[in-house]
Amino acid sequence: MSHYDVIVVGAGSAGIAAAVCSARNGCKTLLLEKDSVHGGLAVRGNIPTICGFFIKSTGSAPQFLYDGFPTEFALKLMKHDSVTGPLKMGRVHVLPCRPGTFQKVSTELLAAEKNLQILYHVKISKVHVDGNRIQQIDLVEKGVRHCIETGAVIDSTGEAVVCHMAGLTTFPENEFSHVPAILFSMEPKHGTFFSRSKMMNILVRIKRAVDSGALPQGAEAVSFIPEVGGDALIVKLNLGIFFGPNQRIDVKDLEKKANTLKRELAAFLLKNVEGFDQGSSFSEISPVLKRAGKRAKGLYVLTGKDVLTEARFRDAAARGCWPVEKYHFSRGFQISYPLDGTYYEIPERSLTVPGVENLFVAGKCISADDDAIASVRVIGCCLATGESAARLAHQMLCH
Repeated sequence: MSHYDVIVVGAGSAGIAAAVCSARNGCKTLLLEKDSVHGGLAVRGNIPTICGFFIKSTGSAPQFLYDGFPTEFALKLMKHDSVTGPLKMGRVHVLPCRPGTFQKVSTELLAAEKNLQILYHVKISKVHVDGNRIQQIDLVEKGVRHCIETGAVIDSTGEAVVCHMAGLTTFPENEFSHVPAILFSMEPKHGTFFSRSKMMNILVRIKRAVDSGALPQGAEAVSFIPEVGGDALIVKLNLGIFFGPNQRIDVKDLEKKANTLKRELAAFLLKNVEGFDQGSSFSEISPVLKRAGKRAKGLYVLTGKDVLTEARFRDAAARGCWPVEKYHFSRGFQISYPLDGTYYEIPERSLTVPGVENLFVAGKCISADDDAIASVRVIGCCLATGESAARLAHQMLCH
């Protein structure tokens, strides 16, 4: 039976940060991922902008909110894409990022750590809890069974998988206030520049087509983000049309319906928007991207009020500054902003759980209520909580 100081479960943004920082702390670290690649939604979802890195004070240029790993990651992204600074979108600043760059940077960072091993195509079969500690995780990797002893575990699955399997209380997912979306790239055959006014014109034409019946209902819940360089569009389609009061939909059924709607929208753009033609390309199948899943119920539950009132904590572990950004199935996009130039703190107690002293949570499954997670879930904050969870695991192992 093999042994690792730290097992990190889930190789999305938070898991990458947790695994790299744990290895740098001198811990023998194992990173487990259920899919074939690391990077999570940032890689699978064609994410063109990275949110949560920058804080903006009135009258001054935006500055990095973080020290440490999140800023290191952001600077590497900028270097790869030759991006000199953030992009202003409304009242916030985001980091433009070419699809694929996130995976390249994370691959470089993971490969540099000699204390780190990664297993893909992993399914956890059992979490062994003895007293107040996780002693062992059983898993299947490409048909091979492994039993692995561990000193600490970091749950960065985005679904609180380890917490649930350990028998701990979790908050249920709420897809009615955090409607999933799909993203896909539309790349013209000969290249074109998509200005803000041109994108607004496209949105107006889509709305008219929906009103006339030329496009199905739901196609209007769309937004456009130019890729770095401006020669292609990332199309984001929110899927509230497929949800109703107390009505859940199977993930596979949702993916099928969502991609059917996407193909109809793409066909409309190819036919009706100048710059596109039948030689233009777009991805045929897009994964459904969940904004929020199950979360741990930790020693402290971060609240939306904490986010919007710049809460401070004596045991602060990380920071956040993104607004509370929700996508309700019937009310649509809802956003509440903290004051410019302010940030809130996330306490260590939101990264720890009662009853299991060597289990820590990071990213989208930290202990947060339905409003707070609408801010915490962005990539910048996920990287920060991943780094903090690694620090807490290291401190626990050293005591």
